[in-house]
Amino acid sequence: MRPDFTRLHLHRRCTLQPWCHIMGSSYDQDSNMKYLTKWVGFPEEENWTEEPLEHFLGSGEGMIRAFHRKHPNVAKDPRVRL
Repeated sequence: MRPDFTRLHLHRRCTLQPWCHIMGSSYDQDSNMKYLTKWVGFPEEENWTEEPLEHFLGSGEGMIRAFHRKHPNVAKDPRVRL
């Protein structure tokens, strides 16, 4: 069963850092950037989700920048400024 993250998505501007880790990034079939997100407490890959940049705006932006600094060759949303 997939975890229910609805509450976190409704409060996107809250800090996500204690709750998740970015594991990768890629474009979906509609050319939208998605970040593969591993949720704390749900280590199995089947529970990881693909999240748009908007879910990290606010206090989660530092996590996005740190991910891209550590992995400079992965796909990056053009709105991300390092």
